[in-house]
Amino acid sequence: MIFPYEPDDTFIIHGTRYSCIRQTDALCVFEPKDPADGNTRTLSRTEISFLRRSNNWRYIPGPRTKERMRATASRGTKALQSAHPDDRASAIFAYMECMNLKTFHDARAVTLTKESLEENWPKIVGAFRANEEIRNVGDGPTRGGSSLPPQRKSHAPETLLKLYRKLRKNKYDPSVFLPRYRVRKGEGRRFCQETEGFISENIRAYATLEQDTKSSVARQTRNALLEENNRRAELGQRPLQVPSERTIERRIDFLDPFEVAVYRDGIDQARMDFGVSSGGLDLLFPLERVEIDEWKADIRTLFQRLGIWNELPADLREEVPSGRRWVYAAIDCSTRCILALAVCDRPNADTARRVLGQILEDKTEAARAAGAEGVWDFFGTPHLICADTGSAFSADMFVTAVNFLGSAILFPPVKIPELRSRIEQMGWMAPAPGVAMRHSAGVRNCN
Repeated sequence: MIFPYEPDDTFIIHGTRYSCIRQTDALCVFEPKDPADGNTRTLSRTEISFLRRSNNWRYIPGPRTKERMRATASRGTKALQSAHPDDRASAIFAYMECMNLKTFHDARAVTLTKESLEENWPKIVGAFRANEEIRNVGDGPTRGGSSLPPQRKSHAPETLLKLYRKLRKNKYDPSVFLPRYRVRKGEGRRFCQETEGFISENIRAYATLEQDTKSSVARQTRNALLEENNRRAELGQRPLQVPSERTIERRIDFLDPFEVAVYRDGIDQARMDFGVSSGGLDLLFPLERVEIDEWKADIRTLFQRLGIWNELPADLREEVPSGRRWVYAAIDCSTRCILALAVCDRPNADTARRVLGQILEDKTEAARAAGAEGVWDFFGTPHLICADTGSAFSADMFVTAVNFLGSAILFPPVKIPELRSRIEQMGWMAPAPGVAMRHSAGVRNCN
């Protein structure tokens, strides 16, 4: 994973200011800011990793990098994969519409005016509908005789023009079309307050251990409304409105699904059904989600259980402390590659901050020093960091360091380990003794 440096970023190497003009997986090319400071320098990733640990290296982000970091931090987990399916489908549809318009605009077939779009609207809509048919078919194979997914109605020319300008202003990020707040749709007709309160009270029968069906609860609720109206008629009171059974079923659909599962199946089953670990994390790219945790363990026993104790050089084995120590680790949830590992006497924010630093650097030298055969060159800037609410992770130093990286930090609820399943498995589960691992400290190479 290569961090995308900008031309206005500054690198101070041995007192000289440079810009990164080119980089690959193996090296970076730096050009002096001042031509009088000499020629360009080419440094390998190993040399850069060494310089980062010294006082001869300093990185100063430029304005564009800081803006990107702030945008990433403010957006947090707001992305297409975390949006409601209806909102995601609507945002992608608008994005494809805008990209279709961009194709016409790049070909100079239209100008970005309402009059030009209206004049060429049949051609624009025709090309977009043809692309939509291909895109709908491409979502998966269809059974013989089955119809294609229904196409959405295209936006009007003036609306499409506003959407395209918004997309272009936000650097063609389709997530800008997601609504800021999720609005319930399809609730249908609203009744008077007394009727809505009566319906809400009676449909709670659906969230019980008896597990009545929606149609049964809706029928019982409607019958209860009719009986209530008969009672009101005898007392000379105004009757309540009586909705259809289908309308009441729609109200049941809007009950909190987790709350319903708790009442119908119990808290343990509900947690299992709605926990992240039940269906796995829906990740799209490496470093999208990084989990960090701490636990206390005997380092020598842990290394022996991992099968790497005998692989360590004799001088390193003597330096491994005896007794229980605190272990800090970070894991990439997409590739399940360990990104950082640190040991300390007691929990502290400084060690947690150093773990963040390891995530950003190539650790091949550390792996080779430990006698590993493979490399440990997986590094980069994480999009989302998940940690518990321990003192080290909730400290100002750690939160400030995460914010400086431009990453978002998330604290899943405590006492629910499956919400941080990747790192929890590392803390409580280890390979059986005798399993030889070819990488340092249990690290899996992701190349």
